[in-house]
Amino acid sequence: MKLLLVLPNSIFNKIQQLIESGKYASSSDFFIAAVENQLLLETTLSKGTDVVLPDTDTITSEKTREDIVKRFVLKPGKELIKTVATPLPEQLLYPGSDSENDLFLWGQINRIFPMKVGLRILANLLAEKNEQDVELDEFTEKAVELAKLVRSRLMAETLQITGKKDSLWSGLPSEDSDKSASRYKMQFLAYLRKDGIIEGGLGRLKFVNLKREENRKTHIGITEKGLEFCVLENPILDAGVYNSGSLSEEGRQFYLRHISSEVPGETRAFVDVLSLLKEGKNSQSSLNRELRKIWPKNWSGAVINTQRNGTVSRLAELSLMEKIKNGIEVEYRISKTCIDFLAKGTK
Repeated sequence: MKLLLVLPNSIFNKIQQLIESGKYASSSDFFIAAVENQLLLETTLSKGTDVVLPDTDTITSEKTREDIVKRFVLKPGKELIKTVATPLPEQLLYPGSDSENDLFLWGQINRIFPMKVGLRILANLLAEKNEQDVELDEFTEKAVELAKLVRSRLMAETLQITGKKDSLWSGLPSEDSDKSASRYKMQFLAYLRKDGIIEGGLGRLKFVNLKREENRKTHIGITEKGLEFCVLENPILDAGVYNSGSLSEEGRQFYLRHISSEVPGETRAFVDVLSLLKEGKNSQSSLNRELRKIWPKNWSGAVINTQRNGTVSRLAELSLMEKIKNGIEVEYRISKTCIDFLAKGTK
């Protein structure tokens, strides 16, 4: 569909400057991004969430989406939040598993930043309600809507600042996809299976705990370790810096220390992949072939591929390795910081 738009010269000239500087490929790209941003904002506000908006009853055109995003996901005061107990092994072990060393994160949990966003939203919700836990459905619905807002803002900002489409928003739900919203809830956040096993990234990492009440409603709260990770400074959410990665160095180191002590299966997956890369197995096919020899025998080729893909994506986000495109092929290389991690992880 084509629309005729009349703009003041001052606005048109500013848009042209952005296009000429390479931040947008064309005026169409600019207007599509602008329209998507405003539609997402209108949709989020019309949902009637309990989140307190900036100091005005209405959002004027001068209020940027960044202001709203920061209001929703700025780190909360740690002292205002009540924590819950860490999940027990029986809440995490699958039938047939007898060791937490078997607890791999599912491969579709391919990023850590979306979980950081979810933790911020949960913590602010708990602080707002002054409760130790909240209904899971209330949290996940709010998290989806606000994560959409974060994603939209990231898309606009990274394109404008870096001049290219980045993957910082990968894993966050998109406005026009129910599938991505469902994936965000089930993969990156948390839910409780019928048998009481906790699923979802936040739960498997022991950043949250879930319980089913007598009325059959599930409640969620944040653990002490989850709160510690939540309040660490984040370059994107707290400083508006979009070109230094999705986690701070402190955040990356905290994650690695945490999995070493609390989520040994995640550490095992990291060590397995990085050790093979160090040996020169740096292609997708060679990694899959070697991992099939050391990962569970009942995993199919498709499962191995999914688990490998998720693991290398989290490793790249943690700056332990990098992906290098060579035509249509992708090669993996370990980073300098990987050596120290391997030395600690193999002890």
